[in-house]
Amino acid sequence: MKKIVSVILAVALVISMCAVMSFAAEDYVVDLSTVEFTSASGGEHAPHGYAGVDTLLLDYGNVITLGNMNLGDYSACEVTYATDLGYVAQKEDMKIPANFSLKSNNVCIGCSNQEPQTDGLLAQADCTDVDKENLHNPEGANWDKDERVCSIDLTNVDYSGEVWLSHFNSTGNQALIVEIKFVAKEEAPAGGLRDFDSAKGDKLSFDQILVNGAEIANGNDAVIAAKALVDGSDGSVSTVALHGWFGNANAKIESYGYTIDDGEPVYGEFSSAAEPEVVNAGGESRYTVSVDVSELKDGAEHKIWVVVKLDNGDIVKLNRYDNRGQEGAKDREVYVNYKAPASQAETVPSTEPETVPQTGDVTVAMFAVIAVLAMGAAVVFVKKRAF
Repeated sequence: MKKIVSVILAVALVISMCAVMSFAAEDYVVDLSTVEFTSASGGEHAPHGYAGVDTLLLDYGNVITLGNMNLGDYSACEVTYATDLGYVAQKEDMKIPANFSLKSNNVCIGCSNQEPQTDGLLAQADCTDVDKENLHNPEGANWDKDERVCSIDLTNVDYSGEVWLSHFNSTGNQALIVEIKFVAKEEAPAGGLRDFDSAKGDKLSFDQILVNGAEIANGNDAVIAAKALVDGSDGSVSTVALHGWFGNANAKIESYGYTIDDGEPVYGEFSSAAEPEVVNAGGESRYTVSVDVSELKDGAEHKIWVVVKLDNGDIVKLNRYDNRGQEGAKDREVYVNYKAPASQAETVPSTEPETVPQTGDVTVAMFAVIAVLAMGAAVVFVKKRAF
């Protein structure tokens, strides 16, 4: 009994560990009242418009210790900050604009007319001027009238270790940090085969059908008519190609391919550059998906679809049909129905050696035939005498 209980507890422990490991990271807001920093003035800054709020007023050379972090869990570090209302991010004597930088060391990124200290730099984003005509918070008391966010992109940062936040000061100015927030990455979509969806940014055109490299249809109406059936039942068709363009507003194309009867996608070198007018219409590239049908010899009809693999993991089946079921609906689906030839029964050659009759063999055969005929005649004669 004890062994069974032990096994159950072990299994439960493994499951719980897996469950914890599967949790996605959550947004993380730094507690400004507890962070360590060099020279910065922490706490309440009521004269600047932040009464009763923990803030950090940064001056030259300030570095904030954020501790040990896995930046691969986050998509951005959002630094909410405020400045005086005459703030200019890059003045004439400055080497680079004022910015917030994440570093793997506690060396300040620099300030004013200094050369930036980029050793250990992980990611950074520039600060912006105060826009007096469009203040973010015009009802504020002071600096908070133009509180704004500096968003440091962490999409491609996979660093894990000690992290420091550094500020490159604008000449003669300070920056007051109100919040430091790390935004968790969203879980990547599962991807896989999906239908064409304009709401997800898909756009396409199906312009031509080619058989054995020769065009048989060009333009929407001709393509709709031809794709209903490409008849290869006479065995004359070796390739069927579908030509058009595709684009997605939110992802890049990795490759084009096809499926036959909704089987596994087959990918190949089917893409080419799109013309400017196609790009302007939302296309990323042209496709000419050529399918070898020479091995289809079952006499059946097969549906050939074009699919597109995107860099977000989606595989898009190009089954666009505008306003399906409604009057004036447009059939844009990128497929061809193909009629295969029936298979021919193959003649299997005999493995027995061919025997050529010799003269003696023919003579023996003739005597055998004569003997059989003679026996038959004798039987008939005997029967006749019996009557």
